[in-house]
Amino acid sequence: MGQQVLDNKDDILNFIYHSLHAQQQRKTASTLHQTSVENTSQHSKDLLIFEDHVEDSLKDSVDDSDTLEVDQILISTALSLLLATLEADSSINTENTPILTLIAGRLDIFVCDFPAISPVAHECQLVLSARNATSSLKDEETSSPYLAQRKVYAQALRDIQDSQLPVRAHGLDSLRKLVDQTVPKNRFDASEYNTLDPQLVKDILDVFIQAIKADDSYIYLNAVRGLVVMTDKIGHEILSQLSVRYAKHDQQIAEIDLDQRLRIGEAIIQVIRNLSDTLPAYTHLIIPQLIKVMSDNSMPTLLRASTLTILSQASTTCIRAIEPYMGEIVSGVEDILIIESLHESKDIDHPLDTQTNLVQLKRSALVLVAMVFRSAYETGNGGISASTKNNLVTKIRYIAQVDNDDLVRHQANEILDEFDWSNRLP
Repeated sequence: MGQQVLDNKDDILNFIYHSLHAQQQRKTASTLHQTSVENTSQHSKDLLIFEDHVEDSLKDSVDDSDTLEVDQILISTALSLLLATLEADSSINTENTPILTLIAGRLDIFVCDFPAISPVAHECQLVLSARNATSSLKDEETSSPYLAQRKVYAQALRDIQDSQLPVRAHGLDSLRKLVDQTVPKNRFDASEYNTLDPQLVKDILDVFIQAIKADDSYIYLNAVRGLVVMTDKIGHEILSQLSVRYAKHDQQIAEIDLDQRLRIGEAIIQVIRNLSDTLPAYTHLIIPQLIKVMSDNSMPTLLRASTLTILSQASTTCIRAIEPYMGEIVSGVEDILIIESLHESKDIDHPLDTQTNLVQLKRSALVLVAMVFRSAYETGNGGISASTKNNLVTKIRYIAQVDNDDLVRHQANEILDEFDWSNRLP
């Protein structure tokens, strides 16, 4: 009976699409309705009239809102059915089944806004991304020098679409190895026989970006390693895209989106380590984006702390890389410490918190100060003025005396001790 149901794939896919579409509309209507209720409630409080009428109206509104709730069980069933349909028929893709494109366009809201549905919705995104990438291969190019790469790539994508977690992880690892076995396109001996097929670059990047959202650490760590290898082999193009995705300013950032950005940040840190002394040639792609996030109080504090960690790695790897931006970096850290010195530290309550007095931000800022000045002292570089140094010391000394977080006070005192013996800082 189950197989007979799956044989009616057109009907099934239409059911899935209309279910997702209807529930997405209910979600949108519910959001608008809630906003209207809140506005009405606030207005009624301001006017303080017609209280009985308003209370009855609000009660009716709440009753109406119950009918607008998204049916998460229905969505979960539809998404599970989508995975089963894709697994049962490996030939369907967006080219021969256009409704898959419409379905893919409805998944984001269920990935971001519904934690209970998010894992299966993300798995659907990953499988569809792999399926779309598979369909982009051109059968007629059988004589291409990239044919061997495309065979490995196609098998890896089949593995990524498998229902078994170890098989999917193996597929991601196969993609990473495929990229790692090529040479950078700017190397002296680069040719179409040893570089990565240009047609595969975007598709592989998209697969890794989707996989980096996964709840399972084995999946997302394989994706992080894949992004690092892609940057090593392809360079500026990949690093630029990672930086933009990491720093993109959205009106609202969902928790899964924050996780994705933090994991992209992990990849950027590893890339910076690998670049070593060649880092200055790439910093124009990274540092301005990091400074923008660091200075944006509307961004989640965890993301801002992540930028400080990346900047610390950059200063440790090659202080010359951040010299052109030293004024902006130090000014941004100084602003953070000015605000932080006025508040007691508190721990994070929610990943999306934007409060500036969270200990994660203060600790990361102090680590960055230590790394910048230590690297400047050891290399004789940095271009840090004496007045800037003295201003920072004053703020750090105050934090060391009054902050309520033991680790923050310890970090601040360590920096002060280091300043005492590093008065020769340039």
